[in-house]
Amino acid sequence: MKSYQDINKETIDRWVEEGWEWGKPTSHDEYINAKNGEWKGDYSFDEFKIILYGDYLRE
Repeated sequence: MKSYQDINKETIDRWVEEGWEWGKPTSHDEYINAKNGEWKGDYSFDEFKIILYGDYLRE
């Protein structure tokens, strides 16, 4: 029986191979730009942090 970690790994790997948006690498410069408000997407960097980590990060 496969562990949930193995199933998750296989699923994420498949998604990345299929071009999953959230599996694409981000360069250091893109990360710094996003932190500085130069965001290339549907969400601001702060909104993205809230999506990932929850409302407790709101200042």
